[in-house]
Amino acid sequence: MSSNNFQSKKSNLLKNYLLGCKSLSLGKLVAKGDDYQYVVDNYLAIKTERGILNFYMNGANPLICTDQDYLCYDHFNLYGLYDELTLSFIEITSEANINKITTCFAANYDEFVGFSIEYDSGIFHILFSGDEIFLTNNREKIFSTFISNELKHFKRHDLAYISLSA
Repeated sequence: MSSNNFQSKKSNLLKNYLLGCKSLSLGKLVAKGDDYQYVVDNYLAIKTERGILNFYMNGANPLICTDQDYLCYDHFNLYGLYDELTLSFIEITSEANINKITTCFAANYDEFVGFSIEYDSGIFHILFSGDEIFLTNNREKIFSTFISNELKHFKRHDLAYISLSA
């Protein structure tokens, strides 16, 4: 698959599920066992009125699935790692009006680095790095600056951005 095709497919998936949506909720998995309980830092769910995008980080690119009931199907085999998993959502807003999505890719590789979601009253930056998914809510930071500051091993010219607007 060419880099442009890879970038286009990932960007279009986000566009179809997020752009123009009104409701926005974020979900995290909580792992529980006999002697532990913590948030799984390599999983993120984004829920809108169009459905759910599940992201799981395990390597250079996030695995993405669109099942409504992720825990029922467990495509990422997380039950093999944890005794019990609970998915909890936090509603960000019911009037989000997601008006812009910007995706970021390593230009010379088929690597999905992250994306931002801009809506009427805020911005979320999502960064995929190693085996973690980082999420920030910072209205002041420009997405490209955020990525450059967080991923110092990439030079600005190594990154390709695609902006999609409603």
